[in-house]
Amino acid sequence: MISSHKEEREHNTPRCKKGHEEIRVGLVSNEELRIQCQVDAVPEVTRFFWTYNTTRGVLRVQGGRVKNKGGISTLQFRPPDDEIRSLSCWAANDLGRQETPCLFYVVPADTLELMAGQEIEILKQLIPMLHKRYQLSNSLPENHQARILLLHQKP
Repeated sequence: MISSHKEEREHNTPRCKKGHEEIRVGLVSNEELRIQCQVDAVPEVTRFFWTYNTTRGVLRVQGGRVKNKGGISTLQFRPPDDEIRSLSCWAANDLGRQETPCLFYVVPADTLELMAGQEIEILKQLIPMLHKRYQLSNSLPENHQARILLLHQKP
């Protein structure tokens, strides 16, 4: 007997791909931002749109270049001023619009570098404590160090 197995996927409105819900991006003054938004949706995404938040309120991104392919939208955008706080990516499909946007917190690039430096310092302090507590060997594999660093990343 031949049986046909058809994989059925749950239908839903778009939502941010896991791990892409909130991301920090560095902005160099007077430079263009290039941001990639990734969403999951069944049926496929039919439309993306972008907004940004400033001290004056939420505005629709205009004048940026957007490329959409499947569940990915790439925005190239030169913010009109340094007051930009965040960008939001919204997607829609035949079932409706995304309930919660993917957020991109915009920080000055030098601040982002400082934050990364602080995380490295925290990691340098954390590794010896883990070695002592769990009696680990002197060399913790790099992939474990990276996982520890990622656990501490928050917007």
